[in-house]
Amino acid sequence: MPPWMIVSFFVIIGFAWLADRLVLVPRAETVVVNGRVHMVRRRRDALLMSAAVFGLFTVVVGVNAAVEEDIFLLPPAVFFLVGAMGCLWLARGAQKAVPSVEHVQTAVSINRDVWTLVAITSLQITCDVAASLTAGVVSGLFSIGAIVSATVAIWLSVRFIRSLKRRRDEG
Repeated sequence: MPPWMIVSFFVIIGFAWLADRLVLVPRAETVVVNGRVHMVRRRRDALLMSAAVFGLFTVVVGVNAAVEEDIFLLPPAVFFLVGAMGCLWLARGAQKAVPSVEHVQTAVSINRDVWTLVAITSLQITCDVAASLTAGVVSGLFSIGAIVSATVAIWLSVRFIRSLKRRRDEG
């Protein structure tokens, strides 16, 4: 991957963070749940922001595919393009609604579960990379750590999907 592509990924992530702080957060609704104030971003604004980020990633990956003459970069470019179009389609029908306390509690619970999965998966990736960079007993220990953390991530993913299905069925 060329250095300009790596830099452009960081620029896009920086753009998304800056747009979140300058546009989405000031326009967000505030809801108080159990004495804590939660900021709930408007669905339409968040979807338009996601469409812009997907579009930027499409351009970067597509230009890299053309410059590097690498046909294997086209599927990610198509994935990002489909994501941008999907976000635009969903934003078209998004309506402003004040979230209820139950919706905020559900979102906070889901957010906590997702970040736990991200942390466990990051640990698994770190152990896997460390196992490939080291040798001997240390490599074996990192490999065991990667296997254990991958197993925990799979178990947590199954629990997470079951809880989402249960929440969907309950209403």
